Amino acid sequence: MLAIFDIEGVLVDGEFLPEIAGRLGKKEQVLELTLKGIRGEIDWETGLDMRIDAIKGAGYDECVEVAKNLSLMKGAPNLINALKREGWRLVAVSGGFSLLADRVKAELGIDFVFSNQLVFEDGKLEGVKLNVKANKAEALANLIETLGEPKGKTMAVVDGANDLKLFEIAGIRIAFNAQPIVQSRADHIIKEKDLARVLDVLRIPVLPRTASRK
Repeated sequence: MLAIFDIEGVLVDGEFLPEIAGRLGKKEQVLELTLKGIRGEIDWETGLDMRIDAIKGAGYDECVEVAKNLSLMKGAPNLINALKREGWRLVAVSGGFSLLADRVKAELGIDFVFSNQLVFEDGKLEGVKLNVKANKAEALANLIETLGEPKGKTMAVVDGANDLKLFEIAGIRIAFNAQPIVQSRADHIIKEKDLARVLDVLRIPVLPRTASRK
């Protein structure tokens, strides 16, 4: 069994680039571009280029601080622990960046993480190296082939239009606090900001059941 998660807005309660932009007085501009991408109103890669251009020159230390301080989504540890207990393998894939993705991998114990990488020169943000493009499923193709999990035992939990290709490789499609276009293509819709609700969909208890001892 394989569980695939978006990071920002799903495993993490927030968006990285708008928080960086806020420190430069450009939060509204970058947030609007982020939302347009999530809603599918602009080409994702074009929108990313525009957002990176808006925050070029941001300091490395500032970016690290923001990545550290974004909160995990409510219920994320409970969900991940329960899935690991049940034998699921866990993947997180993001159009965002390794500063945040690597932290999430370490804190939650995710097996595999795919993300992009910010490029700094002399401690200032200069650009981005793309490893995950608009089609997130493409970034996972080799891993999925290697793991050999069937589509019917693969779950995707996402929120944005830029995640929809992940639904094509999953037999369990969950829209988590998602845009209408994502909800329209999901098998299950969760509107509460609590990832533990995924366990209700899967009918997995939050805590392990232990046999009583006499």
